Amino acid sequence: MGKMPDEMRQQAIAKYGDMITSSLERQSKTAFPDSSIESTERGEWSLSHTTENGERVIDLAVRLADNGRRIIGFDCMELQAILFDFDYTLADSSRGVVRCVNDALHDLGLPPAVPDAICRTIGMSLTDTLVSLAGPERASQGPEFARRFKHHADQAMADLTVLYPAVDPVMRLLRRQGKKLGIVSTKFRYRIEGILQRDSLRDLFDVIVGGEDVAGHKPDPEGLRRAMADLHCSPLQVLYVGDSVIDAETAKRAGVSFVAVLSGVTSRSEFAGYPAIEIVENLSQLPERLAC
Repeated sequence: MGKMPDEMRQQAIAKYGDMITSSLERQSKTAFPDSSIESTERGEWSLSHTTENGERVIDLAVRLADNGRRIIGFDCMELQAILFDFDYTLADSSRGVVRCVNDALHDLGLPPAVPDAICRTIGMSLTDTLVSLAGPERASQGPEFARRFKHHADQAMADLTVLYPAVDPVMRLLRRQGKKLGIVSTKFRYRIEGILQRDSLRDLFDVIVGGEDVAGHKPDPEGLRRAMADLHCSPLQVLYVGDSVIDAETAKRAGVSFVAVLSGVTSRSEFAGYPAIEIVENLSQLPERLAC
């Protein structure tokens, strides 16, 4: 790819500059409380911090990609772990979700929801799903809706969930590159593990944090923080990959970098307000896009 013209570079800096600086400051303060961020006119951001022996060092943190649209770079610290959302990121469970949501609504005496509306709730907590589909006046029925959904999902969800074809080769490639891999999802961990075991892929992931493992569901960053603790990684060493603005907001709150994948129902334009380092059409593009 050719070099970006200076005029285009300056336009990109003007567009992304404040977003990059604030994102880096959030991330760096977690690992290096005394850190500071400095930028250059060439579209590079440096991280300055003090090492354990008192030496002040400056590392290249981020540089603008030559296409002027995306932000690339994990140069300030080696990228050690990649965490993934599950639904619509690694797998398509929409058929199962639609069936189980409508079965649970029927149990509560509520009318069925249209599939498109249900698919837009994938990634939400079950209470938020009920509120989204049936209105805020139904919030008190959230626990019963969740119980009914779980009952139906235990019977049908795994059979109606299909892992994307790219999952196997991409995860194996990232493992060969020495990356730790994990999943952070609102979906129950035992259900995710069952699907992965069915396809002989469970051993590719070092950690899985599901809905039953945390008190706060996304965009609460508790799940990401738990996964980072289990992997002994700081936010600067971690990347989160997801398909929704809920995932993007979760990454933002946790102070980790984010890659959006367009394999769900969220459009490219909906990620405009978040500092995604990349937006990829599907998971197969991830390894190439991270080669910065």
